[in-house]
Amino acid sequence: MKKRFLLCLLCLTLLMLAFISGCGKKEETTKQAKPEAVITEQNTNLSDGADNEGIEVKDNSGKRVVCFGDSLTVGTGGEGTTMPDTIAKLSGAEVLNYGGYGESASCIAARQGGNPQYLVEDIVIPADTTPVRAQCSGKYGYEMLLVFADAGINNVMLNGIEGTYTMVDDERCFTRLTPGEEVKVPAGTQLFTHAMLDKRDDDILVIWAGSNNGIETEDQIPALIEQIDEMIEYQGNDTYVVVSLTSRHGRIPLVDKVNENLKNHFGEHYLDLRSYMVNEALSELNITPTKLDNQAIAAGDVPVSIRYSTDEEENHGNADFYRLAGEQIYKKLVELGYLY
Repeated sequence: MKKRFLLCLLCLTLLMLAFISGCGKKEETTKQAKPEAVITEQNTNLSDGADNEGIEVKDNSGKRVVCFGDSLTVGTGGEGTTMPDTIAKLSGAEVLNYGGYGESASCIAARQGGNPQYLVEDIVIPADTTPVRAQCSGKYGYEMLLVFADAGINNVMLNGIEGTYTMVDDERCFTRLTPGEEVKVPAGTQLFTHAMLDKRDDDILVIWAGSNNGIETEDQIPALIEQIDEMIEYQGNDTYVVVSLTSRHGRIPLVDKVNENLKNHFGEHYLDLRSYMVNEALSELNITPTKLDNQAIAAGDVPVSIRYSTDEEENHGNADFYRLAGEQIYKKLVELGYLY
């Protein structure tokens, strides 16, 4: 009887151990499956066509895109829609609009830092905040700084003194922000703009410049490329995009030859926005080409339906033009791996 009891007890103990072991394996299997489910859930949030394997969801907060250019970067004719604002909306990154109406590439580079500006004569900065004449010049001579815009200029630094650089009675003047000691500043002292002082090593640079360079012969093209190169060199990294010129009207009758040289020089960093605007923009917008559009396209020009006006010589865009420009530049920034 005693043996039978011990045998039953042994069998019961073995059954309980088997049950406990089975439960443990089931719980372990469940725990291992949870991370896979989380990854799958994250990957379904990625855009269609993305390679989801091993990719975690990311955003562009903390990234900064700095756009230097002329009136096209300003967004003239867009009634509030601009290329930089479009990039900001699409990416979530901080985007700075340093466009200056009517400026050549060398003038744009003067604001950015690629074309440094120096005092052309000795000046005395007074102890108080009275403006003092402070004409500057650079490698390419006098620039049109402050004539139409001051994007990225103020506040400035001159000889270690913070101030503003403005036009007073048609003369460029420096005005210190706070009173101090009178200071003599020699000719050749460099003026540092806000854009220069605020530059970050990880900035993503967008350059859309050259439409006001007045290129009428092929031997004038290298100067534009040199000025853009100087901007890139000053930025100090290789995270940049150079945007093609879009119109032959105005001052660039050789626009296609200019763009060919930009493409050959800047390679993968070059964006052919002109071809897109001429050949694809209307289809993208679901706009049926008008007679004027067809005439413009046949001549290799941007369609009238996305220009600011129907004037044959108009080289500015409307809201659709600048939105599409922003979308194409954003796509290029993603393609190059600068943004997500």
